[in-house]
Amino acid sequence: MLLYYIEKRVQKSFYVPISSVYKSALGVLSLDQKIPVLIIGGGIVGLSTSLFLSSHGINSLLIERHPSTSIHPRAAGYYPRTMELYRSVGLESTILDYSQKFNTPCIGKGETLIGKEEFRYDLPNDDFLNKITPTTYANIPQDVLEPIVLAHARVLGSDIRFNTELVSFEQNNEGIAALIKNRTTGVEQTVYAQYLVAADGSKSPIRQKLKIPIQGLGKVGDSMSILFKADLKKALMGRKFNVFYVDNQQVSGLLAFYDDRSLLTFPYYPEKGDHIENFTDDYCTKLVRSAIGDPNLDLDILKIQPWEISSFVAKSYQNNRIFLVGDAAHVMPPVGGFGANTGIQDAHNLAWKLAYVLKGIANPSLLATFEIERKPIAEFTVEQATLRLMSHSGSRESSSDKIVDEMNVTLGYSYRSQAIIEEESDLIPFSNDSRQRTGQSGTRAPHFKLKRNNDSLSTLDLFGHHFVLLVGADGRDWSKAAQKVAKRLNIVLDIHVINKEKNLLDVDHLWCDTYGVTSKGAVLIRPDGFIGWKSQNKVENPEQTMEQALSQLLCLDA
Repeated sequence: MLLYYIEKRVQKSFYVPISSVYKSALGVLSLDQKIPVLIIGGGIVGLSTSLFLSSHGINSLLIERHPSTSIHPRAAGYYPRTMELYRSVGLESTILDYSQKFNTPCIGKGETLIGKEEFRYDLPNDDFLNKITPTTYANIPQDVLEPIVLAHARVLGSDIRFNTELVSFEQNNEGIAALIKNRTTGVEQTVYAQYLVAADGSKSPIRQKLKIPIQGLGKVGDSMSILFKADLKKALMGRKFNVFYVDNQQVSGLLAFYDDRSLLTFPYYPEKGDHIENFTDDYCTKLVRSAIGDPNLDLDILKIQPWEISSFVAKSYQNNRIFLVGDAAHVMPPVGGFGANTGIQDAHNLAWKLAYVLKGIANPSLLATFEIERKPIAEFTVEQATLRLMSHSGSRESSSDKIVDEMNVTLGYSYRSQAIIEEESDLIPFSNDSRQRTGQSGTRAPHFKLKRNNDSLSTLDLFGHHFVLLVGADGRDWSKAAQKVAKRLNIVLDIHVINKEKNLLDVDHLWCDTYGVTSKGAVLIRPDGFIGWKSQNKVENPEQTMEQALSQLLCLDA
């Protein structure tokens, strides 16, 4: 019912007949099908990959062996950078509307939820965020978010099939041949794809078949999650939490809150004699009551689920025409809530590169920059999540002094690759303060407020689909040169002049300082919103400079 409502709502926004949304999914299938991209795995990362590809006009087929999107809340916190990505494809407002019913981003700790509050941490508020981003956090359970992304992807043309599994696949230099099967009917079909994206989870069968090893600690523990339904108004006493850590003699773990549902997660130890069979409904009810601090709490146990805590990164993200994203590429402890966010950012980075190669605009060597750019980010983020886990568990190996602020982990990173033209100044991989970037090549293009006529917008609203050239009011030479180069390279290049009449007004006069240029400078933004090249001032031959820059970013010289 939720999916139907979302699809009707999204359909209305885009004026697409609902019949066309399902045409590819429900129509009569040929025995063989040729597609640009095949995606294996319909979790939030796989769905986002399909969505981002469709936003670039690339058709994909996504298959998921389960009958529907997730039925478990799983990840629930989405950082502003992730919301910026969804904003770029028109999905931000829908997600934020749904997230309003869930609790605010606040973390607490105590012996029990009812007991004395020992610790409280509020994530940065909108006053802080407004300086660095046009969006905010979204606290929304994954089982609510996935249908929203699914509906939007289908409206944009994605072919997404549930109850469908990958039987086998083979690849060569020309593409991938995959045998897929409808698990309901048993009908098998061969599909031919130019590229395959593995979003098939932490135990990724595709990664295993390709014999790609993992690097890191591997499994670091076992956890148990109890999803339950209870009226917690009395226990919360008007407070609102994203998560609340509890620690008493009966249970030590965390509570997460999803409107009328809640989740208790805690470690358990099979090596010490704990067995899954022991976690009966009665026993789990006692544990929940102990965590809340109310021995008479009336509750319903909805699901009891064991899972592994792991910490690793795949040694390689690419095997010829196959790419790993999300948990197939990296798995991290849940502390910090970085996992799904990192996977969605993988998908966004890969999607534009696949699109430009498939359209013949970029050289296929551009795809090698996916691993070069994203793997170091995953390694650092996995390390940060693991440090947080050790700190919470009181491990002697914990190094709390190495823990970096969440905003800098999720917003302050930078890329170095062939698809970035580095400046002479040294660029640190992660900023110590996500507000202090000055438009360096390889970093996320900074946000500041703009006004077009009477409409307010962010610099980030200019990015997401094409390359974008930002020039100052005195940068006319850059604009003329860029138009000629774009035509010659057959590329769509959006050109925006800052502080020029009838174009974009820099409301707070931040353009030069924020991007580190003069009014005669220029900045080239990639489709993923990262700065690919910058010139602080004018140059003698802007046309030649611009052609060299775009050619390198598209790896045309490879």
